[in-house]
Formats: sequence, structure tokens, C-alpha cells
Amino acid sequence: MKEYINFPSSGYAYDACNSCEEMVTGRIFTVEAEQIVGISWAWPIAVTVEHGQLHTVKRDPRLWTVAPKGGFEEPEIAAAVKEAIELAQSKGWDIAGVYDLTM
Repeated sequence: MKEYINFPSSGYAYDACNSCEEMVTGRIFTVEAEQIVGISWAWPIAVTVEHGQLHTVKRDPRLWTVAPKGGFEEPEIAAAVKEAIELAQSKGWDIAGVYDLTM
């Protein structure tokens, strides 16, 4: 089984995503104490209903595209979503409704 970094709090995880070299964009991590599975980014996001200090998204990152007049695309995050969801489900934690589990 793959090992994931577990942080003691979502606030600590957020700070680590912005200050630790090992927390590259798209790295999956947990906050067991808060039942959170997150994905590292400058604005770390949670795939779980519980998100604590992490960001939530309005649209599944696998659907993000570059907009003609700006916007962004984050392939590292999109690639991590399925694994992050599977990790959360294996722990019995609820997945945020924005994620289409059939993708």
C-alpha cells in the first residue's frame, strides 16, 4: 500500500504545501484527525466533504482547461484526483459532491 504524508491539522498541511519542497503540486496527503484527503498545490484542495483550512473547488479539476482569455490548467492536480478519491473511500470518508465518481 502506498504511504501518504499525514498532517496533524489542515492548517499545518496548508502551510506545508506552501513551504516544503516535498509537497509538489499534485501530491496527495491526509489529515486523519479531520478526515481529510487533500492534494498539494499553492492553494491546496480537499476531495473530501471535510476540508478544514484547505480550499474546495466548484468544478472537478479533471475538467479544468485553459480559457481563451486567461484561466489555468493543472494536469498534476487532475491526475491526482482519482487516487485521492479512492484513498478517501478506502477510509470511509465522504467525497465532496463536485467530484463525479464515474470519471
